[in-house]
Amino acid sequence: MDVKPDSDLVAEPANEEEELSAEEIEERRIKCNQFKQEGNEKFKEKCLDEAINLYSKAIDLCPLSDIKERSILFNNRAAKESWLEKCVADCTTSIDLNPSYVKPYLKRAQANRKIGKENLDKALEDYEMVLKMDPSIKESYSAINELKVEIDKRNEDLKNEMIGKLKDIGNVVLNKFGLSTDNFQMVKNPETGSYSINFKS
Repeated sequence: MDVKPDSDLVAEPANEEEELSAEEIEERRIKCNQFKQEGNEKFKEKCLDEAINLYSKAIDLCPLSDIKERSILFNNRAAKESWLEKCVADCTTSIDLNPSYVKPYLKRAQANRKIGKENLDKALEDYEMVLKMDPSIKESYSAINELKVEIDKRNEDLKNEMIGKLKDIGNVVLNKFGLSTDNFQMVKNPETGSYSINFKS
């Protein structure tokens, strides 16, 4: 079977494949696999930009019916650590296509952890899923324990920041009466975790 030139194949988006014949779809599948293999080689050579470009070409050609293969391609394209948001997006697409595929959960967890404080909960959730799906992946054990500590610290920092802002607002009002927030004490209820405010006598 003759394979069309790259330009002809890549020009047709996958969402138009219903207009293609079975033979044309098979041609796309063959070319998709070629791009995938070339991408794998570039990835091994640490030529990530070239690998990502090749995986993108493979995705454009991969038949929509090849769900597991498309899931693998999106996971493969999430290869560049400096593109964290794109990595998360591709991993999410990979998971949506094949929820039983563990690799994108792990890769998305790593990316979300690197993004920072606002994504730590998402990272923890993915690591817990990795542990559930494949307990042999040891990274998830240490990551879960570390993330719980990081999340607790983040929440404590956010609480202290919020209290500081509330004190600033309170002082604006209390100063009119010759008082300040220093005249009050916050007491935490150990059972509920809530706070009450008492006047210092």
